Amino acid sequence: MSTDCCHFKTSQSLQEILFSQSKPEWLLPCCGQHGGFLSDHCVSLLVQEAICWATDAPRVLRCSTVLTRISSILIEFCSSLSNSTQSLFLSHCLRFLDFPYAESIGYQCAALLMNLVALHGTNCVHCLTIDKGCEWLLSVGHSLCGAHTELFSKIRIKALHSLLHCSAVEASLSLRDRLMTEPFVARLYAQIGHAPLSIQISKVIVDDCSVAVRLNRPNTLTFHMDWIKKQLLATDVSVRQAIEQKLLPALLKSPESRRWFRLEFHSFASLPRDSAHSPRALCTLLRLAIDRIGNEEGNCDFGWEDFVSAAEFSDEQNGGGGISADFMEKALFDGPSTDSETQLSALSLICSHPKGARPVSARECQIVRQFVAKSFGEPSPSVRQHILTQIAKLFSRVSEHSKSLQKINDVLNLTKYRQFVHDIEQLALEHLPDQSTLLIYEIEKDEETANGESDGELGFSCRVFALMLISLIHSAQLCDLSFAPFEWKALIASLDDQFELCQDTALKLIDQIFPSPLQKGISFDFTVFLENTKKDLLFANPHSPRHQLAVEYRLRFLLPRLSDNVRRAFFDALIKLGANVCEQAANVNGFDEENPNLIRLVQICPQLHAILSAILASMPHIFRDDNATNIERKFLRHFYTPSFRCAIAPLNFRTVQLLSKTCWRSHKSISHIFSRLIKWMPSPNSLSTEQMIKIGEYFWLQLTECRHCGAFEAAADAFRVICIRFWAFSSASDQFPCSPAKWLRQIVDALTGKISARHLCPSRRSAGLPHLVNALLCSEPPLSPDRRKFANFDHTVSALLDCRRSEDRQLEFHCVNVLRLLFSQSLLEERIFPYVEEAFQLSLNGCADEFWPVRNAHVQLFAVLIERIFGTPPTQQRSLHIQLRCKMSAHEFFTRYPSLYHSLGNCLRKLRLAVLRSFECPLGVVHHFAAFPALILLTHLRPAAHELGQTHSLRPFFPDLIQLLFALPARALREIASAALCSMATFTELQQIFDCIYEIGLAVHQRSSKNVSNLATDSISIFLDHIVELNVTILTSTDQFRKLREITRTFRSNRSGTIGHIQKMIYDAC
Repeated sequence: MSTDCCHFKTSQSLQEILFSQSKPEWLLPCCGQHGGFLSDHCVSLLVQEAICWATDAPRVLRCSTVLTRISSILIEFCSSLSNSTQSLFLSHCLRFLDFPYAESIGYQCAALLMNLVALHGTNCVHCLTIDKGCEWLLSVGHSLCGAHTELFSKIRIKALHSLLHCSAVEASLSLRDRLMTEPFVARLYAQIGHAPLSIQISKVIVDDCSVAVRLNRPNTLTFHMDWIKKQLLATDVSVRQAIEQKLLPALLKSPESRRWFRLEFHSFASLPRDSAHSPRALCTLLRLAIDRIGNEEGNCDFGWEDFVSAAEFSDEQNGGGGISADFMEKALFDGPSTDSETQLSALSLICSHPKGARPVSARECQIVRQFVAKSFGEPSPSVRQHILTQIAKLFSRVSEHSKSLQKINDVLNLTKYRQFVHDIEQLALEHLPDQSTLLIYEIEKDEETANGESDGELGFSCRVFALMLISLIHSAQLCDLSFAPFEWKALIASLDDQFELCQDTALKLIDQIFPSPLQKGISFDFTVFLENTKKDLLFANPHSPRHQLAVEYRLRFLLPRLSDNVRRAFFDALIKLGANVCEQAANVNGFDEENPNLIRLVQICPQLHAILSAILASMPHIFRDDNATNIERKFLRHFYTPSFRCAIAPLNFRTVQLLSKTCWRSHKSISHIFSRLIKWMPSPNSLSTEQMIKIGEYFWLQLTECRHCGAFEAAADAFRVICIRFWAFSSASDQFPCSPAKWLRQIVDALTGKISARHLCPSRRSAGLPHLVNALLCSEPPLSPDRRKFANFDHTVSALLDCRRSEDRQLEFHCVNVLRLLFSQSLLEERIFPYVEEAFQLSLNGCADEFWPVRNAHVQLFAVLIERIFGTPPTQQRSLHIQLRCKMSAHEFFTRYPSLYHSLGNCLRKLRLAVLRSFECPLGVVHHFAAFPALILLTHLRPAAHELGQTHSLRPFFPDLIQLLFALPARALREIASAALCSMATFTELQQIFDCIYEIGLAVHQRSSKNVSNLATDSISIFLDHIVELNVTILTSTDQFRKLREITRTFRSNRSGTIGHIQKMIYDAC
């Protein structure tokens, strides 16, 4: 019985029936128009639905899943496909293999493609031909490979790897050779540094190497070896790490490639001496050879010295390119050319070994001793930890081998190990400080260190490294030597260290090697140390964290070692003190609303705030502004007298600075007091209405008028805590005097010009105003359980985005500063996301504003939007070429924000028209600022897949960008325009742009007799430099490229003349 196709018109209806037990009647014709229900009706229906809903990721995923199920059913019943149905399957796979929204769609398309290959192989006669192979499979492989400069996707490489393992390709070597060509393999090596691709690319390369080893193809193996050596020495660290951590370990897992690596190791190790990365690469190769070859072949005795001492690796036989006998010392100690990466690789090669009890040679002990001596003071914590980890492995080897030596009574080697460990311990003890003086004498030194000054000749990194080394020695039980008196003093003095890490390490070390009770024979004056500790307990600064910790660690050292009587008396005193504190705490029952001190505190804080503000406003050497004058006159009329100012005037500069610091810290304390009061207040009736209003006025004043960053940031942190309580109180009672909703309406009215905004701080990016709005919106409770509807958020953000309509530029400045903080907050990410498109429109228009503060605020907002949409690079961006992970396809970007497609086009068009009129009216600064955000945004876009890029193609932007590249007077903007062209163009389009610029260069060369401007030649040079940076070898190797280079060198010195005829050439070429 056939299936009626009239009931199945969508992927949803097909999904319900097909994901059940397969039925043979599905293969039968369903009606007179379809030859088969699955092969004709379902496939065409799903492919068309996916095309119509190409931007709907869930729908495309459902269509791909159902198509994969259909292909599995066809394989189950050994059905054949017509050419039209096969083309529909293939077109769907290639169209959505690189779907920009979800990788799950790509994986479904890859699975569908493999099912399609299996279906094709059952009926294709050419798939059984070993000599030639199937042209259809070849075309599929070429489609997966893509264009010459197109970046691979992880799913394409995975699909290609699966295709190479299908039976038809494995049986036909000629077909495999036509797919795995040298240019294609070179592309794989060039893109292996891209992290998402490195694993899949490594699999394809290892398979190709294994096939070449099996078929004995030395040329192919030499080609792979050259590329591996080249990428091992690459300047890009991601490329080197991909070769070391992904490709080479995968290469040594395969038996064929591992045997090739072992036999040709001397060729791998023949690295050029002029490369700075050669020692590190050689250490990596040796590390892999020891770990992999030794373990796989059952011989764990391989060491780096075995490879170095082999005759075939000598310098003489390798023509100066092999492994030098003293290469390890050069890798660790050779001056400025050695980086930390090389040093750590060499140290790892010496210290760690698969065989835990392998002997440590005298040469290795000497090298490690010298390296430890130069490693004290290493500033990087990660490097320091890596060094300690490797030395711990070496100590473990020494400990394990020493046990074997003790069994056979090998005194000579045991003495060598003891001397090595003793030398390391003496080096560490020499880098510890002597016994410190009383802590009371260190107060001034601590303040200087806190202000950024050095903490002495023996810095923190040096001290902690020394303590860690001693801990490693004693944890491995390698040292049985007794400490001298000065050594005990150095260890115990570390209890007074400025850093808790040093104190904790020293205490653990002392507890390990200086047990309690005290042992006889330990030469340490315990009485003097006890007396000094008593003095420090009396005179140490109770507000200094170092002094508190030092007293704590001294007591933790002393108490277990005191006599029973003294320790019992000490504990009795602590118990009595604790009992008194507990008794006082028990008398305090929560939030006492009748407590007069509490009421007095709420009254005093606003008055204290007014006094402090008046002092700051009257203080010399302190910036004075009108807002501070208003504060002092408003809140302190009876204190504000000429005598008050005259009393402050004669103070010296240092006193003034200390007084200023104290006043600002008092502001911070007031904010914390208010936040704690509100946080623990059980009900809004705990404080009077007047008190609540005073608290609200304080924070309003701090966050709208205060200019001190520390003061308004501290107030913002406290206000964020208060807002949560105020929202709860206002929702419980409509009469609550400090309603956050009223504050929001008041702020919006001020920013929209309905009420006066003169009190808002005009400097420091609106000071605390953005923090005020952010705290109110972040703490606003939702109206619905799904947390998607809020009463004030949408109204507030919409009012801020309408700031361009305001005639007051100062209000626009405040609005944009508030928006900048809102878009940078991760707590508001979901709520603020629908407004990104409108914010982009606002910043693109506002960056060209003539008022500098407004223009600067819009640029700051634009930078936050770029970071929010495209993300931040993992490493610091040092060029105009944006990293791939921070780019977005044009189709994805303009599908999310469609209005920006026309906005960017209009912006570039206006700039081009302004350039055309530049002879009559020169370009102003405003035009340059307008070009900046548009060009920066275009550098973050990449071309979409061919099938998806028709709606929002980037090609219409190219003519305007080329003209701007040759016409903008600012070189920085021309560099950004060139980078945008290189980022937005596919390889074919880049070739066309290159041909266009080549024609312009030839025209410049032919008109060399005329007065040619240096602008055109400089623009050509910028574009060529970017082509070189992107390593587009197909362009850089052409004769046209070399000829353009020669033209730019010829005319680079010509800096005079007009550019009219050059511009005409550009317009004609575009």
